[in-house]
Amino acid sequence: MLNVELINRWIEEGRQKELADEGWHDDATFAGWLNLAKTQTKGKIGTLVVGAYYEDQGFAVEYIESKNLSGDLKYRREVHEKWKIVEVKISKCTVKWLRSGLQAISFWWNQIRPKKEWDEIVLVGVYPDELRIWRKSREEWDQTRHTLTSCSEKGHTGTNDLHKVNLKRNTRSDNFFEWEEIYRVK
Repeated sequence: MLNVELINRWIEEGRQKELADEGWHDDATFAGWLNLAKTQTKGKIGTLVVGAYYEDQGFAVEYIESKNLSGDLKYRREVHEKWKIVEVKISKCTVKWLRSGLQAISFWWNQIRPKKEWDEIVLVGVYPDELRIWRKSREEWDQTRHTLTSCSEKGHTGTNDLHKVNLKRNTRSDNFFEWEEIYRVK
């Protein structure tokens, strides 16, 4: 008989299947990530992660709260040094299990604004049980983005001024090496 309990059971079964299809599970270290609904909240967490990373490296960090300014945070080691402005993007890992039993792993970061003034682009990747951070300087981005398989100028529907990055590893390709991994935590 159709009832609320039956519908909720189907919803939960569907949710569990979706989690498993993407390589996630309820007891994953970062499973709470999946419950965050707002993109802005996820972005703020990414910025806090990157800020904490730079603070751990001995840098002074300031968060950029104004929408009129470029970047998400800035850092420097010494007071007399120029601030480095950082554009931060965060994405969850999607894991697909292939028929061969191997995993295909991918991340997708969009709305990268190349016309804005920033000194580094930092990508945060949230795996089910670990977190990784990759980085490119502005100079590296400008010199290589047209030749990297991970970068595309189609980072947002309806506009050509936003770019995207798609890191992927499967049986045919692996472009993670195109980005410098600077941090990993399990």
